[in-house]
Amino acid sequence: MRTVRTVVDGRGTIRLEALPLPFAGPAATDEDARRAGELSKAAIEVLPFARPADLPRPAADSRFLIFVVAGGLDLEASDTRARLHPGDVLLTGTGPDALCCISTPPGTRLLGIRVSDSWAPGGTVPPATEPTGGPREPLLEEMFVRDGIAHFRRFDRLFADAPATQALNGLSFLVFSPGHAGTWHTDTNINLVCVTSGALELEVGGDSAVRRFGPGDVCLVQDQHGQGHILRAHRETRILAARLPGLHRWNTTRQGEQ
Repeated sequence: MRTVRTVVDGRGTIRLEALPLPFAGPAATDEDARRAGELSKAAIEVLPFARPADLPRPAADSRFLIFVVAGGLDLEASDTRARLHPGDVLLTGTGPDALCCISTPPGTRLLGIRVSDSWAPGGTVPPATEPTGGPREPLLEEMFVRDGIAHFRRFDRLFADAPATQALNGLSFLVFSPGHAGTWHTDTNINLVCVTSGALELEVGGDSAVRRFGPGDVCLVQDQHGQGHILRAHRETRILAARLPGLHRWNTTRQGEQ
């Protein structure tokens, strides 16, 4: 995992720097846990992009946290370069020249999360981890409830439509210690969960299904009642959780679902 941001110094030079983020959760530092609450109003909207060319250029009054789902991003700013892989996060600067994207491999998919002007990144720079294995299709899943039991189904429609914004209620970064294992529980919020590092395992009652999500994988967790689900972490695991309103653009409730 790598977290990178673009910055512009007083001479107008654009650089790439490490991006600190306040990860909360069982493995968080005290300082990160304190700062994590500042993210509650940081996120404005999320935009899925099947093609990097669709990602809007940074404007004078907007910044994006870009999460790499599949493929990658080759970045260059002045004399610095970076290659981002699935699970990596980039915070763009403001202004139309704040980012230069050199190239992207075929099949690159991104999630752009617009953050408010008032939010300033802070906390800890997470440990950099090298990608493992070759290119693969991202695991895109949706957790939903039918008759009080949670199930999984494919979430291909995340990138099926033309780019369109979805308002958010907030944004969080969470870290779990290696071997963390929870109990059956439900979530208070609907979360679009993006895995940045490690391996997040989710188990549901429907068919006793288990899914293991790695860097770049995404799960839409809609499990606010019923039996719930179990969360386990393999290796130190970090995730980005974007909180969605109840009526969101991917809400397609079917008969028997709640």
